Amino acid sequence: MSISEKLKRRRISLGMTDLELSKKSGLTIYEYGDLESFDDELETVLDLKRLKQLLAVLQTNYFDFFEASKSNLGQFNSLVDMPRNKLIKTRREQLNKSKSELSDDIGFYEYVIDSMESEEDFLENWCIENIKQLAKALNIPVELLMFSPSERNK
Repeated sequence: MSISEKLKRRRISLGMTDLELSKKSGLTIYEYGDLESFDDELETVLDLKRLKQLLAVLQTNYFDFFEASKSNLGQFNSLVDMPRNKLIKTRREQLNKSKSELSDDIGFYEYVIDSMESEEDFLENWCIENIKQLAKALNIPVELLMFSPSERNK
């Protein structure tokens, strides 16, 4: 089942109209309509903060909705309790990558790496697709970057 179809089914199972869900999740009806219409919209357009709000309104979470597993976090025990900014810097250093190399890997300017390594919630404004790119460049599960330490350990 596609993500957009899954989203629509979940909304309907909760007895909500698209307008009700859009209002409760802080999206315009047009933004929400695009999420149900286009499969890539949820990962390419919606930022992480608004995705979390949407999933909360849908009474689900990332792991359940995307059928993801926390089990692949185990090999990264040393990173699991770190805030995202420290995790990114630590992992970049473990891989012996410079900020310039990481910025080239993900297609962003070096000052973006500075920001993500200094601001704990920097990635909240990124879409999932960009977070996946960063996770791939750091060779870590995307779930480590999607959540704060308290969210990861729930």
